[in-house]
Amino acid sequence: MTTHVVPLSDGSEYDFTHYGILFRSTFVYETNGSAFPNSSFPHRFTVWNNSVRPNEGPLYGPDAKGPMGVGKIGPGAYVDPHRKGTDELYSYLIGSESTVITNNGTNTGTAASGQVWCPTLEGGHAFLAEGDVIIFSYPRGGLSEPFKLSSTPYSGPMLTRMV
Repeated sequence: MTTHVVPLSDGSEYDFTHYGILFRSTFVYETNGSAFPNSSFPHRFTVWNNSVRPNEGPLYGPDAKGPMGVGKIGPGAYVDPHRKGTDELYSYLIGSESTVITNNGTNTGTAASGQVWCPTLEGGHAFLAEGDVIIFSYPRGGLSEPFKLSSTPYSGPMLTRMV
């Protein structure tokens, strides 16, 4: 088990207006191990502000349809990015992104692509493994609580708050 401090950058105005994304990881990471699908793809962390989706009204609300139109959103003050009811103001997620391949030098790994590999480990990539601990470093200072990188079958990597 390794602890990684992940620097965050502000999300764009578009990110916030359309999705409620406050922060994105400054770098992208490669996951390591069979527990994660698309492990060689660049993975980025995002921090979502759930308050932009109050759990009320016809679109949301505890009795509205849940993820993939199955079940219900359920109780909670807000709706998280997975369309589940929650009382958590923020959601911390990790997701894979497409690899950028171009003929003009803006491939994944370059600042021009927006996908710069985290340079903290040998070979220029930071490999994340199931069980690793993630702590976020906010753009204007401060650190988050620790999260454990875990997975469930077929879901890919996910973050779980450590208690």
